[in-house]
Amino acid sequence: MAAYYDPSKIGVQESLAEMTAIELLQALVRNGFDCIKETCSLIDALSQKKLEVIKAKYQHVIMFKSKTEESRSSILQYLVRTTPSLMHKDSFRNIAYNIERVSQLMSGLANRLAIMANNNVDVPQELTEKLKDFTKGFLEEYDAMRQGIMMLNINPKITVEQAKNAIKIEDELDEKYRLFTFSLYEKYSSNIMLVLFMKEIIDIIEDSADLVKDAAEELMYLAMHKIS
Repeated sequence: MAAYYDPSKIGVQESLAEMTAIELLQALVRNGFDCIKETCSLIDALSQKKLEVIKAKYQHVIMFKSKTEESRSSILQYLVRTTPSLMHKDSFRNIAYNIERVSQLMSGLANRLAIMANNNVDVPQELTEKLKDFTKGFLEEYDAMRQGIMMLNINPKITVEQAKNAIKIEDELDEKYRLFTFSLYEKYSSNIMLVLFMKEIIDIIEDSADLVKDAAEELMYLAMHKIS
């Protein structure tokens, strides 16, 4: 006997599937935030020339990256199981992949810092202060996206505002990136090792900021769909 088809249940199934997907996304973005904060603590240690702290805490970043990857796997497995009852699953998937990629980039950044610490690469205070400022902006961008995801079930209008805020911060970071890069080449071109390490680090942060901006745009689309 064919199963009874009840159209009234479709909306309920979709709502429950979306709620679960959002909860999984929230767990993912929290793990990613922990990974970024731990990486920022290594940059703080660099500015204070606490090289031993960098060596000791590097593995913490790897641990948070692994947790983020596990969370990404969980949400993707859920998205596969719920298809096609969940609308806009591509947006959930894209946000999840971007958050995971950011944590992987943070792991790469932490690795560069550990190599610098192991080789006693001296970074002038001027550069570490600029790096801290640049990283602070990126942390604020990610946090805006994180807060948007946390509010998606509660108040999607706030999610839209937080997503817009993340996008605005990324635009500001683009300008800081250009100025930082110019200053690095202008003042320290004679120190090839320093320039190579610092350019790679700021490139990683810039790439991460781009990923967060893309995720924020997907998040805004999800939130606007819930508002309409």
